[in-house]
Amino acid sequence: MQDQSTLTPYLREEYAAYRASQTTLFTDPAKTAVYFSPTCAQVCRQLPNYTADNRDTIIRYLQESRQEKPTADAGGSELSEEAGSKDAKPGSGWNMRELAATERENVSEEFRDRVEREGWEGRRVVMWDPKGAGKGITDVAGGGRRVVVVNYWWRKERVPEDGDDEEGRWRQCLHDILYIGAEGEWPEGMVKEGEVGAQ
Repeated sequence: MQDQSTLTPYLREEYAAYRASQTTLFTDPAKTAVYFSPTCAQVCRQLPNYTADNRDTIIRYLQESRQEKPTADAGGSELSEEAGSKDAKPGSGWNMRELAATERENVSEEFRDRVEREGWEGRRVVMWDPKGAGKGITDVAGGGRRVVVVNYWWRKERVPEDGDDEEGRWRQCLHDILYIGAEGEWPEGMVKEGEVGAQ
């Protein structure tokens, strides 16, 4: 396992860049795809039909969730912890923290073995959006603040797109979507912007 004290800030930067890349999701999806392993998988506890076993399917889901082409000032932006990880959309944002020991261990033995064997690193990401009601896949009824909670997993790998880079890069290899819905119904309580970047 990598030194989390140094890897977590790097993964925050990578995640911020990944979100910013989605401004060209329709015109140049390759800019987003580079952050995924070609075999990146996705599971969703609430919406089984929102699962995927490759990055092309995940890209399609991202496009479908937007419904319309994003503009330069919609979706992701230049994100930073100092700015509170705010998206360009007013009132939206995200935070990332390292998984607690119980969260890392509360998995199947097969999954734990794969994490150890392939050097996976997991982080909990919570995203919030004040405009919960809408037409996208991940929108919820009611008009309150929508919360999406995901355990993201990364592994370091090299793919053909890396060219001469022998080391490759840390790429998302699994999205474990724990919750999509109204903030007040998330069992771990309300999401507080002041907790952005908390370990």
